[in-house]
Amino acid sequence: MCDGDTELALLERGSVFRKLAILADEPCPYDITAVGQMRLLHLEQASLYDLMAKHPQTAQGVIRSLCHALKEHLS
Repeated sequence: MCDGDTELALLERGSVFRKLAILADEPCPYDITAVGQMRLLHLEQASLYDLMAKHPQTAQGVIRSLCHALKEHLS
């Protein structure tokens, strides 16, 4: 994940990015560049909300992920 020429993070297998942007329906402020082979799941906001409504454990996972990201940001 990059901001211009500055590398912000190297994402590992199973990583999730654009968490806040999809929930807030805002564009992602960062560029994502693959350094190797990858498989990507693109999910629209409406599909995510539908998935969370039908599967509460998914909503709980999203909340945990956001809390973890917030704690890292505040540290």
